[in-house]
Amino acid sequence: MKKNLFLLILLFCVPIVLMAQDKKYYCEAEGYLNRQSYIVYLDFGDLRENSSLFESEKKTRPVDEQGKFIKFLTAVSFLNWMVDKGWNLEFKVLEPDNANNAVYTFSKVTSRSKIKEGIILKGDK
Repeated sequence: MKKNLFLLILLFCVPIVLMAQDKKYYCEAEGYLNRQSYIVYLDFGDLRENSSLFESEKKTRPVDEQGKFIKFLTAVSFLNWMVDKGWNLEFKVLEPDNANNAVYTFSKVTSRSKIKEGIILKGDK
């Protein structure tokens, strides 16, 4: 009887533990040097609407708690900001046409519900 009860409890616990496991998620960032700052657009793979490119890019820029765009002085200040948020840089690709533009791929082991933890995008406001 105790053996059957243990197996029954184990049968219910294993799926719950497996569902709670964190996975590796990715974020792609496109950055380019403006006259005054380094402009960044973040893609967490969750854009669902079919808006214009300009409209989508505007919504994917990081903002502070007041909804103002975060200004990064350099690419390194942006990279450090992402590291502070728990993201790891996987690789960087420079755009062939313009060395001031770069695409970064970051990864983070987390749950889907916490993927943007600590990061607010303009479209989230």
